[in-house]
Amino acid sequence: MSEAGKKAVETKKRKKTGKRVAEHRRKLMNETKHLLLKWKESTHGKEACVVCGDSVPPTILQRHHVNPFDKSEGKVMLCASCHNIYNKAKESTNVEDVVRDFNIRHRKFSTNLDS
Repeated sequence: MSEAGKKAVETKKRKKTGKRVAEHRRKLMNETKHLLLKWKESTHGKEACVVCGDSVPPTILQRHHVNPFDKSEGKVMLCASCHNIYNKAKESTNVEDVVRDFNIRHRKFSTNLDS
């Protein structure tokens, strides 16, 4: 195969991978957006991670846009651990695993609220 042919094949592979990653990120955003906004209401306006309830100093909490394409849709506060779970999931993790992990972390928080 010629050099130009090899480059064309590589370009096609990159585009296919890019589309798959973009679709994964869109699915991840849509699956988690409603959970994060619902949980934001349960924090009752206090400065805490909406997933796990960690109330570290506000300077350590990280602002997360639930929809990066429409920044007016809302922001939630996440601790570094929850934000890292979300960010790492953009590249590699199954969306269902992220939702499951978020639910586990939130259940621990919500049971502490009820106590």
